[in-house]
Amino acid sequence: MTEGVSAEVDPANLRAVLAMTREFDPKLATGLRRELRGVGEQIIAEQKAILDGPLPTGVEKVGQRLVAGYSRKNKIATVTRRNIYADRKTNNTKSTGMREAIKAGLKTKVVAGKTRQGIAVTTTKKGEGRKYPMSRAWNTPLFRKRLFGRNEWSYQKGQPYFFGPAAAGGERAREVAIASINRALEQITT
Repeated sequence: MTEGVSAEVDPANLRAVLAMTREFDPKLATGLRRELRGVGEQIIAEQKAILDGPLPTGVEKVGQRLVAGYSRKNKIATVTRRNIYADRKTNNTKSTGMREAIKAGLKTKVVAGKTRQGIAVTTTKKGEGRKYPMSRAWNTPLFRKRLFGRNEWSYQKGQPYFFGPAAAGGERAREVAIASINRALEQITT
């Protein structure tokens, strides 16, 4: 063991572990970061599989319903109109490449700053040439979009792809990350 390196580092303190491995051997720190970025690959593969699946059906407004409520702030009864939607078959087979752009934006990053640290699976908010964050809209069950070339709006079903696989694979990814960190710490202490 080299001078100035303590083996009593909490694996939960990612910043300290990365600094210690960089001080001990820069190649070890690079390898550890690479392993930690690979932790989210299974989650991303599951997200991409959902995006590769069939397109969701279209939707159309079939009516409205009234919802009664009570405003505690104003202490009055309220009535709100809510739209009712039903599935409709679409004949649109053209692709704009939106799902491919979303898949290209999925990545795993290692954050080891002073205020935040951890491993995050993220997606870009904007695809190439897109003004609005379609990766966020596509993750919702229903979203509103502008019709191409017209000043009209339409509702469309999304395809929730992000949080399901992330929550399901989170514990496994955590175990793999801790195992990688422990292997790096063992190399330093031996």
